[in-house]
Amino acid sequence: MRFNDPVWLYALFLVPMGGVMWWWGARKSAESLHMFLSPGISGRLVAGGGRLRRKVRLAAILGAVSLVIISLARPQYGVKPVMVKQAGIDLMILLDTSKSMAARDVKPSRIERARLEMGKLIHEMEGNRIGLIAFAGASFVECPLTLDSRAVRMFLDTIRVGLIPASGTDIGGAIDDT
Repeated sequence: MRFNDPVWLYALFLVPMGGVMWWWGARKSAESLHMFLSPGISGRLVAGGGRLRRKVRLAAILGAVSLVIISLARPQYGVKPVMVKQAGIDLMILLDTSKSMAARDVKPSRIERARLEMGKLIHEMEGNRIGLIAFAGASFVECPLTLDSRAVRMFLDTIRVGLIPASGTDIGGAIDDT
């Protein structure tokens, strides 16, 4: 096992100090209480749940803090990171979502035909990094470059006319976003 951010493990030294501070504070509190009340009366007037219950609660809190600190150190087990050289291309697909794409001069509609053709392209380009940008008067990266072609297809299936509220066709802005 290794830790990605082991510097956080130094914070574990604070956990026992927190336990000591709690013990010291509880002792001072009890001393202050006994200054004003006799020992027989203080047990009946002050509800604290008993020593065992307080100790269990403290152990649970200190354990939780310890686990949070350990999780901040990001423990990692098993696989080592390895640099891999990628052989392939990066392809960003831009899809117009303006109102003109709803025209039915191509069956079933321009946007549906574009989605079908892009789906075929994504299938053919499997193994390469593919991304998707939807644009109209503004552009939005729907899916950043990824090797997961199924994810790109899923995002492609969600694109509809009017997805981008800004009207127009600003393909230059979409190209700048790539």
